[in-house]
Amino acid sequence: DMQLTRALSRLRELKLEGRKEDSRGRLLERREEVARLLAERQGAPGEHLDRGQLDDLYRELTEIQGVLSAREAERRSRVSPPHGRGRKRGP
Repeated sequence: DMQLTRALSRLRELKLEGRKEDSRGRLLERREEVARLLAERQGAPGEHLDRGQLDDLYRELTEIQGVLSAREAERRSRVSPPHGRGRKRGP
């Protein structure tokens, strides 16, 4: 399926550009696009993905989520207040 091949290729490109802060939005969009593609294909009669295609798409979704999570953790580490100056936790 050429659409899937193009979609996966585009995802790989976005992953490589992942070092730029502005690519976060594109990664989120791509994650939604792949999720939508999965949902459409699973619900469409006669247009089911084979096991390999499903594995590839889920692997790509996992990679996107990993990149987004790592960036969020990095962002939090840069902006977190020093110990003792932040919001107190607990009762």
